[in-house]
Amino acid sequence: MKQFFSVLMVVVALFIGCESERQETTIIQHEIGNDFLTTESGVIIFGTHQDPVQVAIQTWVPGRVLSFKIEGNFTGSGNREIIGFYELRNFTGINRVFCFVLDSSGENIESVHEINFITGEFLAQHEARTGLSSELGGPIVHRGRVIGRFGDFNNNGRDELYFFRLSGIDFVPRFFEFNGVEFVEILELDWIDQASIVAIDPVDKTITLSERRFPDRATHGGYIDMIEEINTYIWNEPAQRYVLLSSEVRNFIWDRDLREWEKVQ
Repeated sequence: MKQFFSVLMVVVALFIGCESERQETTIIQHEIGNDFLTTESGVIIFGTHQDPVQVAIQTWVPGRVLSFKIEGNFTGSGNREIIGFYELRNFTGINRVFCFVLDSSGENIESVHEINFITGEFLAQHEARTGLSSELGGPIVHRGRVIGRFGDFNNNGRDELYFFRLSGIDFVPRFFEFNGVEFVEILELDWIDQASIVAIDPVDKTITLSERRFPDRATHGGYIDMIEEINTYIWNEPAQRYVLLSSEVRNFIWDRDLREWEKVQ
């Protein structure tokens, strides 16, 4: 009996010792900081050795998931710059976008800028309609579809962002560039329903859009179903935006028998 109690005491002592060692290790791991990652369920994973910058970007927007990211020269900082695109859970469109500017060491986030862009998920027909081409820069790919391009098309030392936004009511371009303080739109469009890029001139720095509106017939003499404007915009360096260079307006009616658009003279 005495031998049994002796063995039992040894087991208890070993258990207490292991618990003390585990708690001490936990405290050390917390102090190390970069060697643990807290998941959404609150579980702490030790020894992950994940890049703290990447962890920060992945968890930057509570309740949202980092869908993908791109790197470029968006603010002209001279340091590494990353743009993260985020989705809501159970929603496949881009819901929030942030640009992270790192410090010279590349190990810390120095500043963060939000970009006011959201879009629904593209289908093949949406991707085909944008008119985005490699002349505007590298592709921005969401769920296998090109939703934008990024590059220094206007040749002013910073990458612009050439997006298309899909919503329940329109399909339109959204072009952004950093102005030294924040990301702003560099092409202002009046109300339109649909748009596509129909021409790009890298030499003159022009972009031509087909902009379509579907008005109420009653407001246009009862016979116009679509107004299309072929507008060419040129980069204006003093204004730091694209301005209208030329415009052509065309009116159409929908031929219900032929099921095609007919131009109105």
